[in-house]
Amino acid sequence: MKSILITLMFYGFTQQLNAQITGMVAAEGGEKIPFANVLLLQAADSSFAKGGLTDDEGRFLFEEVEKGRYLIRISNLGFSTWISQPFEIAGPDIPRDFGLQTLHAEAIQLEGLEVRARKGLLQQQAEGTVFNVEGSVMTRGSSALQVLERSPGVFIDRRNNDISLNGQNGVLLMINGKQLRLPVAEAVNLLSGMSADNLEKIELLTAPSAKHDAEGSAGIINIVFKKNDLEGTNGSFSLTGGHGWGPKGAGSFNLSRQRGGNRISGGYAFSYDETYSDLHGMGSEIVPALGGDLDFDFKNVSKRIRRSHQFSLGLERDLAAHSAIGASLSYQFSNDGSGAFNRSHYEIDPDSMVNIRVNIAGQDKWNHLVSNVFFEKQFDGGAKLKLNGDYLHYRHQNPTLAGNQYSNGRGEPIYPQGGLYAEAIKGHSRTSIHIGVLKLDWEKTFSSGIRLETGLKGSYAESANLGSLERMEQEEWVADERSRTNLRVTEGIGAAYSSVYLPLGTSANLTLGARYEYWDQQFDDTTPGRRFGKLFPSLFFSKRFSEETQLRFSYTKRITRPDYNDLASYLAYNDPISVYSGNPLLKPAISNQFKGGVQYKTANFSAWYGYTDNPIARYQIVENAGSDLVIISPQNVDWQRTYNVQADLPVDFSKWWSANFGLIAGYNRFKLSYTHEPVEESFWACGLNGSQTFILPKRWSLELSGWYVSRHYNGSVKVGGFGMLNAGVKHELKNGRGSFQLSVSDLMGSMRITSHLGTIGNEAFLVKADVVYRAESAVAPILKLTYFQSFGNTQLKTRTRRNDDPEEEQSRIRKE
Repeated sequence: MKSILITLMFYGFTQQLNAQITGMVAAEGGEKIPFANVLLLQAADSSFAKGGLTDDEGRFLFEEVEKGRYLIRISNLGFSTWISQPFEIAGPDIPRDFGLQTLHAEAIQLEGLEVRARKGLLQQQAEGTVFNVEGSVMTRGSSALQVLERSPGVFIDRRNNDISLNGQNGVLLMINGKQLRLPVAEAVNLLSGMSADNLEKIELLTAPSAKHDAEGSAGIINIVFKKNDLEGTNGSFSLTGGHGWGPKGAGSFNLSRQRGGNRISGGYAFSYDETYSDLHGMGSEIVPALGGDLDFDFKNVSKRIRRSHQFSLGLERDLAAHSAIGASLSYQFSNDGSGAFNRSHYEIDPDSMVNIRVNIAGQDKWNHLVSNVFFEKQFDGGAKLKLNGDYLHYRHQNPTLAGNQYSNGRGEPIYPQGGLYAEAIKGHSRTSIHIGVLKLDWEKTFSSGIRLETGLKGSYAESANLGSLERMEQEEWVADERSRTNLRVTEGIGAAYSSVYLPLGTSANLTLGARYEYWDQQFDDTTPGRRFGKLFPSLFFSKRFSEETQLRFSYTKRITRPDYNDLASYLAYNDPISVYSGNPLLKPAISNQFKGGVQYKTANFSAWYGYTDNPIARYQIVENAGSDLVIISPQNVDWQRTYNVQADLPVDFSKWWSANFGLIAGYNRFKLSYTHEPVEESFWACGLNGSQTFILPKRWSLELSGWYVSRHYNGSVKVGGFGMLNAGVKHELKNGRGSFQLSVSDLMGSMRITSHLGTIGNEAFLVKADVVYRAESAVAPILKLTYFQSFGNTQLKTRTRRNDDPEEEQSRIRKE
């Protein structure tokens, strides 16, 4: 103990010997400027003494500064340079804090300037990781969903149209800081038709602050598109052609004009994609309707033609007295055609056999409108006010027609009894959602570096879900009343938040936040309504020990509410012995997470513990009350505990060869009760991702990237490990004539997902099965060639950036 005390005393003494110079850098709108260049110069002759960059919060720190007279010089591309008055460091124990310094926007002529610096692919911030996809060779020509799939820790379940982050379900999806308020499956469909040509970065926020909605127990994924800050008229266009199993095509065009304080921008993008997937399952189960014990062999082949169009328009105007107004509109629609073929072979004890062949034709039509108006004002003294009003509308129609054929082992037609065994089944599905949002935010940064953020938010949503099945009987369509759904839901959410950022000395800071949300959801059928309020606290601590080493700690509490159609009491046809349905008894999932990490230079290491009550697992297998039908529906897992470690390692092997490597590994334990008997299970899991970029001569570059997800569980379903390896090459033409990019997805054809049913506890019909899903790229690698060209004026003026899409509002509508 004595040696420890002596060590601590010596540590405190040596800390006092180091004089420190600190400060913070921000733009005129109050936004902190990361990676600004800060130089400490000798006042006598402006010779170099020390240098560095600001961190993610815009802060800078010089340690071990000797006695003397100095200047501070701060510069950043697109801003005027700030130089301090000469100042004196009189002794080693007298720190100097420059407080908040504001840089003013400045136009710069870029013509003839070759910019060699580039952002690292991954950057760590207090709330999570930033994936700078703009610099990736693979981005242009891809959809937003494909780029998201390459992000570290993100898993896209294409079979079930679901998204998880770091092995956990319950993700809040956002675009440009606005919640994509659709069920996850609908959001997956939307992103698959969205061009990534102008995608800038993807923020993976595993510890979001109080200013964000508390929705998303696993965290937030924010997809950020670029805004053009060039003066004058300028834009870009791209064309993509490719082939996998089927042909691919895409194109985009963006144009903006900025003159003084006025800016108008618009864009159009389209995509065409013929896709393929198949599913093969084998196993055994007990099905009373088919005679009891049986073995089965099931094969599904699905083909889809996706046609997507998206339009955008934005207006902004700077007013007097540091204020601005603006509006934006985004509209996306798609008209997809699909066809599926199901073949089922049942061997029933002792010697009976049933074959079922199902052909399903469908059409998928959806429209998505997002609109926003805003006003913001910058006050003297560092305060800022933002007011946002948003309206969102989503409409989806999915009619289907299934033709069924039944035969015995000799190939002779048979005609089983029961409504779901009809020769033809026709399905109707229509979803409509209207959402209005109003949000007020106020922020003030004080000269001491303390920053206060507070705000109010209210949203109101109305949704209607209509669905039904009809069966062919004696040449007439007869409605199946069990499957009829006409569910209308109203939902109101009110929220208030406050967050304070506190500098602790010259090298540490603490952020305390709290968000209160009140949720009122009502149904027009027998489904019970929900009405409750809950407080969601958050805490962030950061300590910088040197210019290269930083410690971070955070605590967050979050919620995942069931999607609208998760709660609906409907039946949707799957096959004669199984249907899809919602679960009106679903509970919201509540999570608590504690996370600590260390950043050394550009490397990051972290560990966290998470506890979630009632996590939601979708597409689980249960029986109906009569034990004669399988219900595929979302269910609550009782609880889940997660212990994870994470490492992100950027490496520059040389000026022309750089790499990023990531690892997430941990121990998970959960309990579920919707199987025949309650069961607990634990497992170890890991996720790997990496990329390497090679800058080659004559304006060529090459990128290799890949990811792997190990064995894990989705509720009671055990999922085997899988991954993907991708490659891309880029060539910049001379004299600004554009660039060509060739990308190849899934070089090894490894996108195969194996699921195992009945491995923990007894499930519906005592099923035990192995199911293999193959994505299109497992059948044929997907090749795409993209040409990209920018045009227009080269005057750069850095503006205060803002988010102008409906804030945090678009994520809880799933397409079954």
